[in-house]
Amino acid sequence: MQPQQHCQQKPIVMPAVVHPPKCNVTHSMQEYIVPEVHPSHTTHVNQSVYKHVHSYPHSQDQVADAHSEHYHCPPGQHGQQNGNNCNRPW
Repeated sequence: MQPQQHCQQKPIVMPAVVHPPKCNVTHSMQEYIVPEVHPSHTTHVNQSVYKHVHSYPHSQDQVADAHSEHYHCPPGQHGQQNGNNCNRPW
């Protein structure tokens, strides 16, 4: 009896598994010198002040006020004092 021969099959290639990248950070430094200038200036101001003084003179007068009222009393009530119990003015 002869040994049985097997056909070798070609391997199947699967899709690649892509992993997230490993990130590295490097730092470098350069020093810069920035001149900062802070100038100063003074202005001298001479002021003139005008003070306005207000006055409020006041005058007065007098007014006399008078008014009159008319009452109509029903018959039989003539002579009532101050028009009591009579019709009010129109």
